[in-house]
Amino acid sequence: HLGESYFAFCQAIAENGSASQAYAVDTWQGDVHTGAYGEEVFREIDGYNGEHYGGFSHLLRMSFDEAVGHFQTEGIDLLHIDGVHTYEAVRHDFETWWPKVKTGGVVLLHDSAVRDADFGVWKLLKELRERQLPMAEFFHSNGLGVVLKPGGMPGAGVIPLLFSGDETLRNGMRRYYEILADHLEYRYSALGRQRRADWDVTTQLFWRGEAEGFTEKASIRVAHRLPCE
Repeated sequence: HLGESYFAFCQAIAENGSASQAYAVDTWQGDVHTGAYGEEVFREIDGYNGEHYGGFSHLLRMSFDEAVGHFQTEGIDLLHIDGVHTYEAVRHDFETWWPKVKTGGVVLLHDSAVRDADFGVWKLLKELRERQLPMAEFFHSNGLGVVLKPGGMPGAGVIPLLFSGDETLRNGMRRYYEILADHLEYRYSALGRQRRADWDVTTQLFWRGEAEGFTEKASIRVAHRLPCE
């Protein structure tokens, strides 16, 4: 929801001069795993997107189920699924969007290595392996599953190497990207130690009847910024 993964894709498109269109799908209101957050999150994302990637990047502020009808069958080259991470939710998202991915296209599933709480991406990946779909996985940064839609293969780049069948090569690639991620994390943490920042806090109040459950509709959110002193 902060755009970190999505803007990495956008930056790759910009630097390589790829004739691509990118779409981010989110309500930018929060969910059961991220918690709720205020309107300032979307405003920041929207402003950054327009300033840096407005020529090819589009923000679709809606649910995944609402957005799927905006894309043609086998019209997507690369699909990144990173919504609610329960098994039921991620399986629904995968099955709903799978027909939209072209032959030889790729689906990325984030948090594949997380087995805490009710995360179930790992369980879906296990089922996809049993269906004998071409798969690979990175294990750092909570894990990333990579699923190739059978029937085609990009002619160059990382994907042919990742699905080459050479486990030594795959392990080397995993280690390479893990080192890069560690380096970026170190740089980010070092920057944070150099400057103190305000805290963005969102308060959410729920109400319900005696026999009712808590719902997002029966709630109100207020965003605060606490200055660092």
